[in-house]
Amino acid sequence: MTALDVEPGHALGRVVIGSSEADLLSAVGPPNSRREASRSERTTLYWDAPRLRVDLDVSGVVEFVELTWDPTTPAAMYDGIDLLGTQADVVAQALISSDGGSFNEQGHGFACPTGLALWRPILPGSDDTQYDEYRDGAYWATVAVAARGYW
Repeated sequence: MTALDVEPGHALGRVVIGSSEADLLSAVGPPNSRREASRSERTTLYWDAPRLRVDLDVSGVVEFVELTWDPTTPAAMYDGIDLLGTQADVVAQALISSDGGSFNEQGHGFACPTGLALWRPILPGSDDTQYDEYRDGAYWATVAVAARGYW
């Protein structure tokens, strides 16, 4: 699979913020699973390859997309940087400089006001073996793009 372009606040690969569910399914195909709206008033769709999560708002419009790393995940490219394939501290420094990003969740998360967020379940140096598949916290595990006001 080719690299996925990340456009903060707008798109991650072929998933475009603000598109209808029909346009989403036309672009990426049917999901592997679906969780219908409940108290959160969001419907969530999941794909296995690549590992995508997409939230639809109450009117069925895409408002959030998240890509989770695994060894088969394509590069998630933004401004010449593979957000999931480049060490987390390098990515963070580039985004602090260019997009005004900042750490949150005691270093587990990183968000930019442009509608881009990154997350990792553990921090570097953790001895928590439950998350070994996430490369010891040295890299981000997910990249997300969201509509304004989602966070």
